Amino acid sequence: MNKIWTICITTSIILLIVFSPTTALSSMIEASENSFLLCFDLLVIYSIWLGLLQIAEDSGLSNKLAKSLSPFTNRLFGKLDPETNKIICLSISTNILGMGGVSTPMGIEAMKRMQDGSNKATPNMKLFFVLCATSLQILPTTVIGLRVANGSASSGDIFLPTLITTLITTLVGVCLSLLLNRVTKK
Repeated sequence: MNKIWTICITTSIILLIVFSPTTALSSMIEASENSFLLCFDLLVIYSIWLGLLQIAEDSGLSNKLAKSLSPFTNRLFGKLDPETNKIICLSISTNILGMGGVSTPMGIEAMKRMQDGSNKATPNMKLFFVLCATSLQILPTTVIGLRVANGSASSGDIFLPTLITTLITTLVGVCLSLLLNRVTKK
């Protein structure tokens, strides 16, 4: 199936270039410019937030945040070692602040620490994946930043819909994950 799509897309591009080279090339150049600008906007947004996260780490705020989320993570994941718990809490915190890209390296590290030596995902790994994928966002900073960068007149209008949507998806995802983990244990 994938091969068929690749052939269709390649054929379409070749036909477009042969029959309308000006349109094809100008579209390709415009798409390249847009891709570069998007990457630059994301680089700026993430640079700011990574700087703020480094300040939070240096000031001890990240440890306090991890401590405040620990009862929640201990209830969901059971007793974890303090460093793994801290990484999970930081990953959840950055997702809550709408910085999914910043959260990714912490999520990968947390997954490595939760591995049990088998080549299979543990129930905690599955649950953590669901938490990261549904990404409860109280403040969707990346999307707001991209909307500001692209000239949106009211970039913060997505706040309430994002909050409602991510709250529902996170609750449903966590409940289903916990239910499936219980069913598969039996």
